[in-house]
Amino acid sequence: MSTKSYKVLFIVGSGRSGSTVLDQTLGRITGAFSCGELRGIWRRGVLEGTACLCGRPLLECHAWGAILERARPRSKSLVDWAREVVTLQGRILRLRRLPLNLSAGAGLGTAHRRASLVRYGGWLTDLHDAIASTQGASLVVDSSKSAVDAVVMAGSTSEEVFFVHLVRDPRGVAFSWQRPKREHGSADSRVMRRRPAWLSSLRWLVRNASAEFVGRLVPAGRWMRVRYEDFAREPERVVRDILAMLAVDEALNPVVGDRVVVAQESHMAWGNPARRAGGPILIRPDERWRTEMKPRDRAGATLMALPLLRRYGY
Repeated sequence: MSTKSYKVLFIVGSGRSGSTVLDQTLGRITGAFSCGELRGIWRRGVLEGTACLCGRPLLECHAWGAILERARPRSKSLVDWAREVVTLQGRILRLRRLPLNLSAGAGLGTAHRRASLVRYGGWLTDLHDAIASTQGASLVVDSSKSAVDAVVMAGSTSEEVFFVHLVRDPRGVAFSWQRPKREHGSADSRVMRRRPAWLSSLRWLVRNASAEFVGRLVPAGRWMRVRYEDFAREPERVVRDILAMLAVDEALNPVVGDRVVVAQESHMAWGNPARRAGGPILIRPDERWRTEMKPRDRAGATLMALPLLRRYGY
């Protein structure tokens, strides 16, 4: 049973599925704190100096500065702690090692790997605790999407963790990965890596299949699937359903009017470069792939995703 005064909502799934706008939307619920991709906080935020959504370098942001100072182990400097976490992430939390980590999360695998996942889970919990205590948050929203992180969170006994499995048509995901985007907040304004359609769709398949496995480890009532297309067309209804899962008053739904989310200061630390600093958010579907995607790329993406297309209604 949870001993915490807050809840955690973890968004799991494939990249370019709309998690940034969903994270931002849920982060505007009263009492919620939108983290962005929390798993990148150590490398992107601490070691590389990316900017918070507020515009300041992460370590100069009053919110994240307080969070990280509260969360870091007393025996380590912030940089040393970040290096240790990043080293562990690079060693065990990689896509190609998903089967081993999923097995470890289910109580199988080597004792060393299980211990590493427990250690990593402790660091995540320390961050959640720090967010709740320094920001007065009753809901922590994390859009890291990683199935390995989701397994770690599913095994938490001290926190009340809920999951949204966010899926998007793989053709839309593949088309998004083909378009050049700059990494928001990076010091050198680097361009995010682009991928061929077939590879993006294959990764979509692997990540969503892994998410399906994680869902079997989660207690009933703490997992729900959301399609990006449904959220983009009916955000008020979808957010209302998520609030119901969280047992949060639906009157706190931040979506008002015609798919508009109310303005609020945000300190999202990392995510899609489409993030915007402040002001209302207009939620609308992005389906440019239907008219702009090359037929060959569309066919390749479709073929790779076939095993799960019908399951998600595509």
